[in-house]
Amino acid sequence: SKAIVRFEHPAETRAFVDVCVRLREAGASVEVAMEATGTYGDALRAQLLASGFPVFQVNAKRCHDAAMVLDGVPSSHDRKSAVLIAWLHVQGISRLWRVATDAERSARAALSRRELYADPFGRNKGRLEALLPRHWPELPNYLDLDSVSMLTILSTYSSPAQLHVHRDVATKVLRTAGRGALTAQKVAGVIASAATTLGEKMTKDEELLLRELAAQTLDLRRSIERVDAEIGEIVK
Repeated sequence: SKAIVRFEHPAETRAFVDVCVRLREAGASVEVAMEATGTYGDALRAQLLASGFPVFQVNAKRCHDAAMVLDGVPSSHDRKSAVLIAWLHVQGISRLWRVATDAERSARAALSRRELYADPFGRNKGRLEALLPRHWPELPNYLDLDSVSMLTILSTYSSPAQLHVHRDVATKVLRTAGRGALTAQKVAGVIASAATTLGEKMTKDEELLLRELAAQTLDLRRSIERVDAEIGEIVK
């Protein structure tokens, strides 16, 4: 006999797994076939695997393409999808679900953590790219927009005028931030551009905006570097 059983997830999931257990205890051979779509089925799959049931994966594209074959209608719905998945599995068009290792799951989590910082980092970089041509157009000629040197200078001296006032200390800050990678010519160019910039003079609030934007972007860059180091260790 065949039957489609509907249950609410997660409220009735344990009851559904219990039904599968009782069927097995009664002598039935119970196999599970699922589509690999998003994360919606992960909790159910984990419960079934923990209960000792073999779980098979049916390719979502093949399930979509088979919709027309099943009843001559290209559209689908939950009940039809359940029948399709079961039918494809019976035809042998499925494969045993390979459970990700702990290392693979750690790598995936680390990559997702990286996105937490990389996404706003990219947006902030765009904001800096828009602000500097207005207030300090010469600066990107000497420093990369997302470099530690650029972000350190902007988060320390929020305007060309401020850097010019503190030019002696700023020279040391640049050399330290650049970790020896900045040439003396570039350092001198930054210092000189602060005094001769064509940029529009900044208000106090504009200085605050640029300083906080640079500081936040620098923190995001350091977080990305930290997670990248973790990913490197996982890959090893």
